Amino acid sequence: MRPHPVTPESTTRSAALRWLRPVSHRPHGARLVITAIALVCVSVSAALILAGRREQDKPLVLSERVWEPAEAPAATRPGKRQASSDVATFVDQIKDSLVRTTPGEAEKILSDAGFKGAVAREYKAVGAGAVAVAMQLRDSDAATSVLEWSNKDALSPCPGECNLDISAFDVKDIPEARGVKRLRERGAQGDGPSNPFESQEISFVDGHVLYVLRTEGDPGTSDRDALVYAAKRLYDRVKGRPLP
Repeated sequence: MRPHPVTPESTTRSAALRWLRPVSHRPHGARLVITAIALVCVSVSAALILAGRREQDKPLVLSERVWEPAEAPAATRPGKRQASSDVATFVDQIKDSLVRTTPGEAEKILSDAGFKGAVAREYKAVGAGAVAVAMQLRDSDAATSVLEWSNKDALSPCPGECNLDISAFDVKDIPEARGVKRLRERGAQGDGPSNPFESQEISFVDGHVLYVLRTEGDPGTSDRDALVYAAKRLYDRVKGRPLP
């Protein structure tokens, strides 16, 4: 159905024209109302901006820098946070995710970068899972250096004749973020394990903290869009917030 036409006699048109007149042509009372409304809008906007700034200025502990259940990729069940302040213990926890780097090399890289601690939280779903890791380093330069190493290792082919498809992808709206996809199809030829899987990984640095976010599961179960969205939600919550 077409909207009812506005005729010259229509009260709708006359009311609209009253608000579209230049301020100098409006009745004095109308100008007062408009001024009051404008002041209220400015006050509300200023209050929201200040509230947002106050929130971003609040210190945030490392354990709160991993996904909350509402932020994680869809259809996942949250596990407990696992914290580690010892670099050797942390490397032992992540050694299965290393590609070309040995655990000894990883321990040296992290120690040289002033490793202060890490927190991880896993999420599980049918045939798939996700994990968020927040790692505190000496400073932002050290965190960026570890990001470069971690991203290079994630893009590396497995030893021997690799039967994985490995590619990088862009991550919008998170500065200097890196994205990596690793995929082994069913029946893939080449050396290495034959189990099919697909993983998507996003890593980024904010301040002294390196964030590594990953989903993994059977081919077709790792949703990149969901991971990017979840990464952006975490980034929006942690960006610029200092550590205690």
